[in-house]
Amino acid sequence: MNDLLRAKELLKKGHTCVLCCGEKTKISDWIGIRPMVDFLEEGEDLSAYSAADKIVGTAAAHLFCLAKVKAVYGEVMSHSAKDLLEKHGIYAEAGTLTDCIMNRQGTGPCPMERAVEGCTDATQAFRKIKETLSALRRKSMKKLGFGLMRLPKTDPEKPESIDIPAFEGMIDRFLEKGYTYFDTAYMYHNHESERAVKTALSSRIDRNRYMLATKMPTMRLKEKADVARIFAEQQEKCGVDYFDYYLIHCLDKELYQIATELDVFGFCLQKKAEGKIGRLGFSFHDTADVLDKILTEHPETEFVQLQINYLDWESPTVQSRLCYEVARKHGKDIIIMEPIRGGALAKVPDSVKKILAASDHPERTPAEWALRFCAGLEGVILVLSGMSDLAQLEENTSFMSNPEPLTAEEVAMLFRCADEINRSLAVNCTGCAYCTEDCPVKIPIPDWFDLYNKQGDPAELAKNHATPADCIKCGKCEKQCPQKLPIRRLLAAAKNAMKL
Repeated sequence: MNDLLRAKELLKKGHTCVLCCGEKTKISDWIGIRPMVDFLEEGEDLSAYSAADKIVGTAAAHLFCLAKVKAVYGEVMSHSAKDLLEKHGIYAEAGTLTDCIMNRQGTGPCPMERAVEGCTDATQAFRKIKETLSALRRKSMKKLGFGLMRLPKTDPEKPESIDIPAFEGMIDRFLEKGYTYFDTAYMYHNHESERAVKTALSSRIDRNRYMLATKMPTMRLKEKADVARIFAEQQEKCGVDYFDYYLIHCLDKELYQIATELDVFGFCLQKKAEGKIGRLGFSFHDTADVLDKILTEHPETEFVQLQINYLDWESPTVQSRLCYEVARKHGKDIIIMEPIRGGALAKVPDSVKKILAASDHPERTPAEWALRFCAGLEGVILVLSGMSDLAQLEENTSFMSNPEPLTAEEVAMLFRCADEINRSLAVNCTGCAYCTEDCPVKIPIPDWFDLYNKQGDPAELAKNHATPADCIKCGKCEKQCPQKLPIRRLLAAAKNAMKL
């Protein structure tokens, strides 16, 4: 019993959970049930350890049983926890025995005690506990998510050249300000975004401090074996055992057919049952009737990620409003992507700046107006922003901790701004660069569209890159474009306008 005595002594020094085995010691200062969840997820054999914990209820007892520890001391221990431990041959000792472990308000049982009600074995209880922890984290989650598709780069010409020190600084500041959600994908940054997550996030930060989402790339699936292979690759690249949120990427009519034929939904549900996926959803780029069909056929979907912003609200192709209404009809949580429309709603024309300056909040930046529009929509649990530097992160996090909903008059003002922006843009491109992946002549299409919109000088860009004049009109770009842009026609228009 020397290990138990030593664990009890360490507990008295202010720690919340201590495990001892000879000279080996595991110590945590986290409150609640989290320490044992962390210890179990590390994968070490704990069967030779003895444990001391501040509070041991039935939920904690299940975890000690799962770990097969030798002995448990609880400063406060419930009768049911002591019975459960002893039933599994674990020596149990209590400073104080109580009938029930109460919540922090003292109004009822602790949420973890409720979570394990009816559980017949420790494995089932562990799964219920993790689900409850995830739900509690979602409930307290701030509405801004860090989209990892526009990260700082060491070479502006190379998407894969992610500036890791700069990225780490942004992560640390994001977490410091109380934000927790990171969104990556298989294809982001020329397939390097997920790997950067491992280097800058998962290898440095405690897994319980953040939530991570990534996506199954439907556009890269050829056969059923690809689904399992890519999922395993994503876990390795991201350096995590599970994803808090997992999305089937970029569904439209055609890609939904591929996902159906390869049973991607079924695969993801199996991974969810295994605890490798927390919540399952999909990102979407098509018309509202297609969205309605998918949600009708897959009611198990827990959330949907939609392109919503005030510029696309009434767009006949993006159909932000109509898709939003369909998601609400099906009762799905909504995550918003492209709230600033690839930067178009941050760098607005002078005519729009004048409209915003005349509002009751002239101090708000264009980006703030765009994010507030999205955050105020009912059913929206998260708004993603693809932040590229610390200044953008500081600006976005400064007002997204508790964003005030816009008034009806302010929303009407933004729709007037949308009309002004639409008149100024030749191409409504978000700059996602999906179109460039399969371009046989490697035209940097978003860069040319940006230059076309700005009516800029093409000489510098044309020095080292293919131009719209090099387009062979193969159409591969249009198959990848989430905005359904007629890229070949627009490239020809850009070529003529720039006299290339």
